[in-house]
Amino acid sequence: MEYVPLDEDDQIPEGRTPVPAGCEKDGLRKLYFATGLVPKTFLDSVFNPEKLIEVPGKWGEHLGGVMVAYGEREVLVREGGKVLCWKKH
Repeated sequence: MEYVPLDEDDQIPEGRTPVPAGCEKDGLRKLYFATGLVPKTFLDSVFNPEKLIEVPGKWGEHLGGVMVAYGEREVLVREGGKVLCWKKH
């Protein structure tokens, strides 16, 4: 397995197969393992926006990016997301 960057439309590049992680409460919308980039602290987001860390999260076609836990809530990361995919042979 390997983490693959999402394309400019927050989608998995063609030909890649994501590793399933579950689904939403409705049982229909699939979720996959992902990571997103967030500021290390709130102050970093204000004074040092290039200082980012990669944190685990979830991705689904319906989300518009990667959802991660940050600052005691769930936030949507729209850029720099990666999804765990099966390696190509």
